[in-house]
Amino acid sequence: MGWWLTAVYLAAFVGMMFIPIDLTYVVGTVFALLFLPLGVAGVRLFQRERATA
Repeated sequence: MGWWLTAVYLAAFVGMMFIPIDLTYVVGTVFALLFLPLGVAGVRLFQRERATA
C-alpha cells in the first residue's frame, strides 16, 4: 500500500506510550483515529482482491 501505513502504526504505538492512563476516553478516541487509516487500507485491499476475482 505505501510507507504511510508504517508511519500510522508507529504514531499510534508512540502515542500509546506517552498518553497518560487517566485520560481513558481521550486515549480510546486517539487510537481509533490513528488506526482508522489502517482499517480503511484493509477494506480497500479486500475490495481490490474481490474485484479481480
